[in-house]
Amino acid sequence: FFTQVMSQDVPIGKWRDHLPYRTIKHLAETQNYLYAASNSGVIRVDLEDNSAQRFSTVEGLVDVEVSAMEASPDGSTLLIGYKSGVIDVVLDNRIIHVYDVFRSSVIGDKTINHFLFYNNLCYISTGFGIVSYDYKNLETRETFLIGENGDYVFVNQTHFFQDTLWAATNEGLYRAPYASFLYNPSSWARDTTLPDSAKPYNMVSSLGNELMVNVYSPFFRQDTLYSRVNGKWGINPFRIGESNKSIESYGDKVIISASTSVEVYDIDWSIIRREFSFGESMGISPEIAKFGKNDILWIGDDRYGLGKNFETNSTEVINLGGPSSKRAFNVFYDNDLVFVTGGAHAENWFTLKQQAEFSYFKENDIRGY
Repeated sequence: FFTQVMSQDVPIGKWRDHLPYRTIKHLAETQNYLYAASNSGVIRVDLEDNSAQRFSTVEGLVDVEVSAMEASPDGSTLLIGYKSGVIDVVLDNRIIHVYDVFRSSVIGDKTINHFLFYNNLCYISTGFGIVSYDYKNLETRETFLIGENGDYVFVNQTHFFQDTLWAATNEGLYRAPYASFLYNPSSWARDTTLPDSAKPYNMVSSLGNELMVNVYSPFFRQDTLYSRVNGKWGINPFRIGESNKSIESYGDKVIISASTSVEVYDIDWSIIRREFSFGESMGISPEIAKFGKNDILWIGDDRYGLGKNFETNSTEVINLGGPSSKRAFNVFYDNDLVFVTGGAHAENWFTLKQQAEFSYFKENDIRGY
């Protein structure tokens, strides 16, 4: 069933954002809330009463272009990373802005790509390497430049597996023994045993004793997922001919969001749960899926927003509406309606051939088409 969460009247002297919340790419559950982030805003769902509200710069966040989000294992801390390199730490009702990466002397990409919590630290994947952050004491610890001779490497994701810290990067899969001096570049090495050892890897995860890395392809259903079993790499036979959007490990289970479905596998790669839609005529294009409390399967979709899946074929959709995209180009008023059209043009005024879109504001809500 579908739930459209409507906006309330804005009190005098207050602001309300109108950001696109339809494409959900990041999910994180804390002790009291489920957070869902698009590229331009965050939705916060109360786990007790199921109410949903906007959570943006109006509420105290520092930026809008969310590039990573994750909660600590105990659910006490939420980290939100941005393309700018700034990080928001959300604690109870406090939001702390962390500018260490943003203000660093690094010349290059400072995008926050991924958070990995392990042993009371958070390992932050960035556009130049890995940064360790003590989220309990709110202190940035060390920077790991993992390329040869300490060169910058764009790190997409990290994963702890069998006493080793693995890093999926744009230049291959890197690894270092966890007990080594991770700040020392000589502790890191690219795994040359992979068939495509120098290709870009966008994800690394595991299922039981099996390590997995994904090679992203811009073409539909052309990703390659490799699995490492007993020290040997091979193409995963269960994921051939797919676009893998996210891989979430839960020990003896793994959730994979693909081009048109979310699939949950057990340790033997048997499918134990599969979701294709949010209801009749609502086929999904999932970007991410994660388990929450009470075995709830949260699904972030490219078109319909946030899905709360209780069991197979039983999904509640939480959608805050919003414009079609952040490409607002023209605003005009007519007959008690405010219309917004999306678009752009090159400096020479040539068309960029972007998809047509428009949104309108009515009854305290904005809807996009």
